[in-house]
Amino acid sequence: YTDMYRYYTFNINDYKGMMWKYNDNKWLKTYVYTNNIRISSATNKINFYNTRSGSLSFNTIQVRSVITHDDQTRTTSKRNLVNGLEKIVSIQPVSYQDNSDIDTQGNKKKKTAFTTESIKKHLPNLLIEDWTGETLLDINGLLPLLVNAVQSLKKQADEQNIEIARLKKQLSTNYQKQLAHELTDISTTSEKGNHLGPIKFISSKNKVLVMFYLRNNVNFAQVRIADGNGRILAEKEISERGKGLYSFNGIKWTTGIYFCSLVVDNTIIETRKFSKE
Repeated sequence: YTDMYRYYTFNINDYKGMMWKYNDNKWLKTYVYTNNIRISSATNKINFYNTRSGSLSFNTIQVRSVITHDDQTRTTSKRNLVNGLEKIVSIQPVSYQDNSDIDTQGNKKKKTAFTTESIKKHLPNLLIEDWTGETLLDINGLLPLLVNAVQSLKKQADEQNIEIARLKKQLSTNYQKQLAHELTDISTTSEKGNHLGPIKFISSKNKVLVMFYLRNNVNFAQVRIADGNGRILAEKEISERGKGLYSFNGIKWTTGIYFCSLVVDNTIIETRKFSKE
């Protein structure tokens, strides 16, 4: 070793290792203790970079996994995050070509990152400046914000689903009341006889609702849907008598005019027009 730079091996309390020392405030140690191997420095920071690149170029480190230390035992004023989503949507992600990272074909590799300006404006506590003046980003500090953002989105989605379910129930209740009211308009007396009631096309469900009344002495009855050219699109035999309501799936029907007919004992006794808009 020289007077300025010293290299040691040590064995203290079963800790064995090596130490590279510049002075009491600048040193690097490696420890080997049973299965626990450690690297430590006087500044609690270790930089890996290429000193032969002509300009400072940090190395890519490949590992199986990275485990971070839970340092909450040394924290104070701990509070739950409430604005993670607001912070995350405020920072600007970008793509760029890395001038210092060239592939085997001689092309600059395309990478993604966040703009320093947006991080500095919205998350300045995640920026670190090293001894060379390089600005570094604490990626681990983004993880709690991302989790909080997902939790906020989940909460919003749950609240929206509850509101949608409430509105659907309300619409369904109102619609059922409307149908019940219209069904009462269909005569239940034999004086009016067999006839069609209101016909409605429900755009949101792509269904046609057909209301009708049939006397008890009808042998055979059928509801028939045809297009404007008279082509039959759907037919349903009616088994019940009295007031009734049938539905047809019209999802494959194009926009236009259609006709609904009530067939009683093989005779069309009434036809009504409706439209799909």
